[in-house]
Amino acid sequence: MAKAKTPFFGGDFSDLAAMFDPNMFNPQAFAKYMQVPSMDTSMVANAQRKNYEAMAAASQALVEGAQAVARRQAELAREAFDTAGQVAKQMSASKSVEENLGKQAELMKQSYEMAVSNLRELTELSAASNRKAADVLSARFCEGLQEFAQQVKTTKAAG
Repeated sequence: MAKAKTPFFGGDFSDLAAMFDPNMFNPQAFAKYMQVPSMDTSMVANAQRKNYEAMAAASQALVEGAQAVARRQAELAREAFDTAGQVAKQMSASKSVEENLGKQAELMKQSYEMAVSNLRELTELSAASNRKAADVLSARFCEGLQEFAQQVKTTKAAG
């Protein structure tokens, strides 16, 4: 049976289909045809290993930061319960309504200032671990760009 010719690609559709047949596709031949320079696969594998190590270090920093925040929150909760018990004793010992109102106003002010201070402290703890993780990833990204530039220079010099 004769192959039907097409005006495209100077051949027939079976030739075109063969280019995309996964059983016949040769990536090395395709890369050579497209003039893609060869790549040092050990360099790529090493770069990926370093990427995974950086991700692990960043994740570890985030986990440690979350643990530090949780520990500090537990400490602050214990302190708050202790303070609440002391305040209740003071309030019950008061004799007059006027005295209680004055104490309540002062306690509200102290409570608010303490809450803001605690919030700042927890935010700073969290931000520190986030900064540490971002620094690890940023350093690896910059290192990876340098590795890539070096690989391009090496490939260009070899080719």
